[in-house]
Amino acid sequence: MVLTPEHEQVMKKVILVSQCVASGEVDIQSEMLHFGYELTALARPEQLKDELLRAPASAVISGLTFGDDSQAALKVLTKLHDDGALAIPLVVYTSTNNLETRLGAIRAGAVEYMVKPVDVADLVRVLDNVTQGSVSEPYRVLIVDDDATLATHTELVLQGAGMETFVVTDPMTILDALEKVAPELILLDIYMPGTSGKEIASVIRQSEEYAGIPIVFLSSEVDKEKQLSAMKLGADDFLTKPIRPSHLISSVSSRAARFRELRTFMARDSMTGLYNHTTTKQFLAAEVSRVKRSDAEMSLVSIDIDHFKLVNDTHGHGVGDRVIKVLARLLRQRLRGADLVGRMGGEEFSIILPLTNAAAAKGVLGEIHKDFGSIIFHGEGDQQFSVTISIGIAEYQDGDTAVSLSDAADKALYMAKHNGRDQIVIAGTRF
Repeated sequence: MVLTPEHEQVMKKVILVSQCVASGEVDIQSEMLHFGYELTALARPEQLKDELLRAPASAVISGLTFGDDSQAALKVLTKLHDDGALAIPLVVYTSTNNLETRLGAIRAGAVEYMVKPVDVADLVRVLDNVTQGSVSEPYRVLIVDDDATLATHTELVLQGAGMETFVVTDPMTILDALEKVAPELILLDIYMPGTSGKEIASVIRQSEEYAGIPIVFLSSEVDKEKQLSAMKLGADDFLTKPIRPSHLISSVSSRAARFRELRTFMARDSMTGLYNHTTTKQFLAAEVSRVKRSDAEMSLVSIDIDHFKLVNDTHGHGVGDRVIKVLARLLRQRLRGADLVGRMGGEEFSIILPLTNAAAAKGVLGEIHKDFGSIIFHGEGDQQFSVTISIGIAEYQDGDTAVSLSDAADKALYMAKHNGRDQIVIAGTRF
């Protein structure tokens, strides 16, 4: 595999309005470079207009208090916003946390409000969110209705709202459809030949895998008692035909969004936002199965933070958590959208790299390894320290299973640790 532009770090310019940074009293500019952000520091908010005209930027970060004036920045920011001169995302960071100041920030056009102390990982997370402009995947909706004409009408309405739809006119094929589509919501008619929507809902709810998917009945049934009876079988809503397109879109999108949010919460590690141990293992099994069918390349990476216990013992668990969050943010930022990053527990991470051989994986991880080791962390008082990582890489080989591939990556990581840490080791032939 040849490295793609997705692996390359693209620098983004950000204007930072901060007295302490502009004066050199606090240095976060060098740290932010590791995450792809080039900071231009201004000492006063009055300098912002000229800087915006001088060179394009991706975002503005501004403090609020300058000297003894806690309103100085808000006045400038609000005027720039009202005049249309501040057309890029504004992030406010301040030690003030009250409703009046928050409202003032909103009126100045702020899209994020951060309360000090703000660490680099959180600041990068916010900047990533406000500058990437990512578009979420369309909701996947499964429509089960024996009336093909009505099903097509429903499908066109939802597709017009940007959703991905799949129609099933034979309810007896529902289990195959569920496995193929993995829907985020099921629209289900009640009266169908051979079985009823209520029975189909009961079958779906019997499977743990599909138990949480929202089921919405869409039927011409107007009898409230019958509607309530259907709802007791595990449905989340009952919509009566004919239904206004706007009502249908609103009901479907809100419930699908909630399902996606809950599913994401269950699949993610709460501190880092990376996939958790269980979900990562599931993705690995699925990717190994895909590679076996397609004869494609893939690599698995195991990462461990060196001497992490010493970091916790010396600087405290709060600082240790910050180290973990910074590494997690660096991994999410530097890797492709198709790469799957998981926190396996404590200071251990795992990365699934589809369509990537071991040599290419080492090239990508080599840059991350170098940059993470260059980041300066701040402990209690004036203590500064850096942290290194050890990395093991295993490329998929014919005959590998998810377990054998994981073992190979872990053994390569062990060799990296055994050989002195702060290095990358590629697993050798295993058969």
